[in-house]
Amino acid sequence: LTVLDYCAKNATARFVKELMMGVDRIEDLKRFRFVERDTGKDQGVNVREKAAKLCDLLNNKDKLQDEREKAKLARERFHKDGGSGISSDDFRRGRRDWDDDDWDSDRKKDSDRASDRAAKPKDS
Repeated sequence: LTVLDYCAKNATARFVKELMMGVDRIEDLKRFRFVERDTGKDQGVNVREKAAKLCDLLNNKDKLQDEREKAKLARERFHKDGGSGISSDDFRRGRRDWDDDDWDSDRKKDSDRASDRAAKPKDS
């Protein structure tokens, strides 16, 4: 249901249309029940709540359009501001102070090392 919620807000219009056509399957989950045998606790409540919210979203075209617009703006902000990031190499090196300038210098060091390896003559 979490993935479907994300897709309703971010996927193509065609996918959303297909999702809306299958909303009856999600409606069925609004009646989902699961009670733990040992504790008697109702664990199905989260599924019912998520299904109800998703059905409300899919059945309300204005709300769906608003949510899709918010998601689009968030994606645009992320792509605009997200040019730099944290790589797995940063974690392997134990770095905690990420900076764009460091990223550029690391790339230059890596490039210099590759050039040095290529320039070294191989022993036969």
